[in-house]
Amino acid sequence: MGYIEKLVNGFVNSSIKNSWGSYKGSKDITSHEKDYVVKMLDFIEKDSIRFRTSNLLKWYIDKAESSKRMYYIFNITALISNAAIPILALSNNNGEAKIFVSILAAIAGVSLSINNLGHYKENWTNYRKCAEGIKQAVSVYSIKKETYLTLNKGKNDLTPANEKYIVKLEQELLTEIDMIVSLEGKRWFEIHSKQEEEMDASQQ
Repeated sequence: MGYIEKLVNGFVNSSIKNSWGSYKGSKDITSHEKDYVVKMLDFIEKDSIRFRTSNLLKWYIDKAESSKRMYYIFNITALISNAAIPILALSNNNGEAKIFVSILAAIAGVSLSINNLGHYKENWTNYRKCAEGIKQAVSVYSIKKETYLTLNKGKNDLTPANEKYIVKLEQELLTEIDMIVSLEGKRWFEIHSKQEEEMDASQQ
């Protein structure tokens, strides 16, 4: 193994060992949620599993928060625009007021259309559901592991039987996470394929 390869491998291994992927360093996740999940991730001994779980959690939480933000932005914009239309129409009935009313109506319509096209509400709930599912899977893993090791002579007594059971728990965790990710992909496809079908039907 060359010097450069050793240097790269050492950097990667150090990064994985001393972090929880990009989750721990994320500024978009609330401190309360981050502290809770980091404690759960600490129970995962294998760096590769912890790193993958961490990055999946960050991705889903970030996407959920982004979709939630866009959903509220477009809905609040439409709400304010629609609320301002009758007020403006009653306050002044000249040509300038009619122009502003038309502009506000257009803004409200475009905002709602973008919101529907982007499926921000569906994506928000879908991504958040996945994040909560992964958090639950990690929580179940940590509880099972802690309970088993406590009943089998403590945390530090890693006998072959204990190690075998922990490997089994890790496999169950990975299987559960893979199933959650797979279901999320199916839901995403169903949401967007339905939109395409509706658009095709409207054009006919």
